[in-house]
Amino acid sequence: MQFVDQVGAISCELRAPISAQIVEVFREPACPWCPGKRGVVYATSPGALVNSGASGIVSFAGQVGGIKYVVVRTSNGVLVTHGYLTATSLRSGDPVAVGETIGWVDERLYFGVRIDGRYIDPMRCMAIGTFATRRAVLIPEPMRSPASRTP
Repeated sequence: MQFVDQVGAISCELRAPISAQIVEVFREPACPWCPGKRGVVYATSPGALVNSGASGIVSFAGQVGGIKYVVVRTSNGVLVTHGYLTATSLRSGDPVAVGETIGWVDERLYFGVRIDGRYIDPMRCMAIGTFATRRAVLIPEPMRSPASRTP
């Protein structure tokens, strides 16, 4: 079973890139240059394998500010970023399948999603199952007197 979220007119469907605990959650920045967390961060073990969260074509594989990233562009243009990698053998233009090993990490893994240039919470697109969980949200109802309740 999978959860598919519609963001604008584009759907995103992802699988968690690793089986690990999320230690930093998505925090949407107030503006394009404002602080925030534009993805989630997993706590990992040194040498842990990272799998692609989506199928597509590698649009970027390299370093930014000394940090290694692999970005996968899906068939509908969603950009899925895997960061803090210690090693990868992928290059721009390589095809990649969801779940395929794309590299290794040391102690953490960044996982982010962009749709039409806008960062969104990757958990909105995550498959429900072994790797991901979704939190239930309780919505309070107005208090009613016992006489107004119906059996």
